[in-house]
Amino acid sequence: IDHMMVQELGLNVPDEDDNPAKDGLVTFCSFIVFGSVPMWFYVFFHIADWSDNTAQFIIACFASAATMFLLGWFKAVITKMNRIRSGALMLLNGGCATVAAFL
Repeated sequence: IDHMMVQELGLNVPDEDDNPAKDGLVTFCSFIVFGSVPMWFYVFFHIADWSDNTAQFIIACFASAATMFLLGWFKAVITKMNRIRSGALMLLNGGCATVAAFL
């Protein structure tokens, strides 16, 4: 069956040591760390008593974009792929999701 999956169907055989709980925990932690970056800028602006909302939004957008690129970069490091391309694709994917959320 493994041979048929790989040769005929082009599917990879799952590893025996896959742990869904560990994978879920890693995904959750990544979401918390990378997803909280724009929020931390707003917390900092609130503490600094900076009231220019437009500038706050623009800086948070750039921080989100940089975070998306870094997430793609780290993904490429783990999967041993092109880092710039992976970062750019993650940034494009995040940008499309952002635009779709505001439409």
